[in-house]
Formats: sequence, structure tokens, C-alpha cells
Amino acid sequence: MLNIAEHYPISLHGIGLGLGNTKPLDPEHLSQLKSLADQVNPLLMSEHLCWTAFEYRHCGDLLPLPYTEDTAAHVAARVDTVQQYLGRQLLIENVSCCLEFEAAEMSEWEFLLDVAHRSGCGVLLDVNNVYVNACNHSYDAQAFLDAMPAELVGEIHIAGTPGGRSRGKHC
Repeated sequence: MLNIAEHYPISLHGIGLGLGNTKPLDPEHLSQLKSLADQVNPLLMSEHLCWTAFEYRHCGDLLPLPYTEDTAAHVAARVDTVQQYLGRQLLIENVSCCLEFEAAEMSEWEFLLDVAHRSGCGVLLDVNNVYVNACNHSYDAQAFLDAMPAELVGEIHIAGTPGGRSRGKHC
């Protein structure tokens, strides 16, 4: 069987870990993810920085987190658990969001950096999500990008709407 990773850099990108969920990480999901990673041997592995389920009910969406110290500590501990289990670094991706939590204690980029520093993970920087959130929440997208240390960014996503311009609120 041809090992694609010997010929091309592979990046595994997930949406199912629910790093911000309150229930324990799913051991079956982790086992299957580790098995896949061991078979594929990807250069990079990434997951969205969000929550995806309440109790054991999956929402079918990548839901934003409140940018608080407690949430950062919770997510960082889960990221660390995943990294230890997989035996490799994880990149976390910033998600687009339509709302801000009143409880927020820091900016989106401060939260992302806090989780990365606490857990030792890297960042998958989604530039379109930065732009969408800057439009939705009236902040300077360039300030977000300027705050992101290059050494933490392991991968960049660049995507957008047809025609290259976003208008209004986006979810």
C-alpha cells in the first residue's frame, strides 16, 4: 500500500473533539483518532477551539467559547490530555462566531494565545475567521494578526466568500 505521507505533507483536521465541552473527552473518539494518526503519520494535526455538545447531545456546529481564565484553563487541560494521548502536538483553530459573551475577560486572540501557552499546542490560524469576527465584533483584524507570534502558527487557512468580500454579520 502506498504511504501518501511519504510523498505529500498530510494535515489531519478535526471537528469532533469538542475541546470546550464540559463532559470528559470521548475515549473511543481519542482511540480512533490515535489509530488514524498512527496509520497516516500526518505532519500536522488540528482541531477547532470551540464546544460542540451539551451533555452528550451534539449541536452540529462549532460553538464559540467565553474568553475567560477559567475557560482557558479548562480547554488547555483538555488540549494537553489530547496531546499526551496522541504523542504529538495539536494545532487549535480560531472559529468564526456571531456572538460575544458578556463574561469575556480577554480578547479572542489573548484567549487563543493563553490556551496555546498553557498547553504547549500550536495555532491553526484561520484568516477568514479573523476577518469575519472582526466585522461581527468591531475589532481590528490586523491587531489580531499582529498579536499572533509566528512561531506558534503551524498552519494557515485562507478561505472566504465568493467574490472575496464579506458583508454584514456572518455565522
